[in-house]
Amino acid sequence: MASRSLEEKIIQFIQENINIENPLLVALSGGGDSMCLFHLLYRAKKKLSIDLHIVHVDHGWREESSEERAYIQRLGHELSLPVHIKELSPHRYKGNWEQNARDERLLFFAELSKELQAEGIFVAHHSDDQKETIFKRLLEGSSLFYLSGMKEVKKMGNFSLFRPLLSFSKKDLLEWLQKEGCTFFEDATNFDEKYLRARMRLSIFPFLEKSFGKNFGGSLLEVGKEAGEMSAYIEAKIEPFLSLIEENKASIICDFSTHFPKERVECKALFRLIGERFGFVLNRRELHTACTLLLEGAANKYLLVREKKIIFDRRRLIIVKNKEKILLQSMPLSEGVFSCGTWSVRVKKGSGEVKNSWKDVCRGRVATTLPLDDYSLLPVYPHLRRSPLGRTMGRLLSDYKIPRAVSAFCPIIVGKEGVVEDFLIGIKPKESKKSLHITLERGCEEE
Repeated sequence: MASRSLEEKIIQFIQENINIENPLLVALSGGGDSMCLFHLLYRAKKKLSIDLHIVHVDHGWREESSEERAYIQRLGHELSLPVHIKELSPHRYKGNWEQNARDERLLFFAELSKELQAEGIFVAHHSDDQKETIFKRLLEGSSLFYLSGMKEVKKMGNFSLFRPLLSFSKKDLLEWLQKEGCTFFEDATNFDEKYLRARMRLSIFPFLEKSFGKNFGGSLLEVGKEAGEMSAYIEAKIEPFLSLIEENKASIICDFSTHFPKERVECKALFRLIGERFGFVLNRRELHTACTLLLEGAANKYLLVREKKIIFDRRRLIIVKNKEKILLQSMPLSEGVFSCGTWSVRVKKGSGEVKNSWKDVCRGRVATTLPLDDYSLLPVYPHLRRSPLGRTMGRLLSDYKIPRAVSAFCPIIVGKEGVVEDFLIGIKPKESKKSLHITLERGCEEE
């Protein structure tokens, strides 16, 4: 029964979740779990005409790993399937070896998926792995939002992880391999209790099963199932907020000024999903701070999360992707292309599209047309600059409800009469038959 169910599950999973026009990768270690998944996918390939690629990571932890790598290369050759190999160097690792190896694997998957324009990569996690994941997260004090464990489809930046076997046990997979007469390698590290997963599998779970006299693993899966239902409910509640998020090459703009989550539990889920989508994780303290700043509508505040800077201004969030290099002194404008801080500046005679709002600054592209004259780019310091309207830039930013932190991103243009274009508040330039069109585009990297 499990044999037929496994094959039906793979076909159904692909049909419901995957665009088979793109290549599909399968992570193949050579162990029983991954070998079962591989053979199931190879059978599906014949029925669905999928473009299947084998991906193997040689961790270099065991002497026999080179033999396993050679076997997988031969297998790919015999079946006319492309094989992609990554060799790790564990002697360079510091701290948690398992986590370091996982990070390197995911980086390899991401790079390969981008290179091949793949739909994603299949991995052979099963229900026993799910139990261990839920238990580990429970002991680590993970949020209820994540006690659902691993998802069958998980978006990881530019690629997806596919886990179609989560409803099957390792026993189911091994029975299928035995029935089909498929060979596989047994990884000795699965029985080495210096690794946490092996310890849970061999010592901790059997002890808890014996002590409680109950199906401990089954109870964990039930907890994960209910947590998953709760997560799905909350995600559905916050879906309208996710549609308000705009990503561009320079930043991520989340404009919740007119529509924002009112409950803290929804707010937490929103920030977790934003982090998952854009590659950062907020710890408990950061999550609490972010929720407070959003719910209270704080102005001109920011939160540093590792390499990311999140600006909060009256329920508008700007997540800056790259470190800014701020212009420190005046720079004369002349025809041509040159660099100014993190901006590329293009000046030419004639007119063109005008884009000058704070959102355009965050998007990384602003433009204006000015009468033919002499101009300079100048850094914006609100307490030092005054506009032609006779008010300081700081007051204007408040009047126009512009996030003040954004003012440091983009220089202003000054002429003989003072400020002629500030891009943030959109001072309308004078019309003229003879004009200069000036475009600033974010793209220069920090040195």
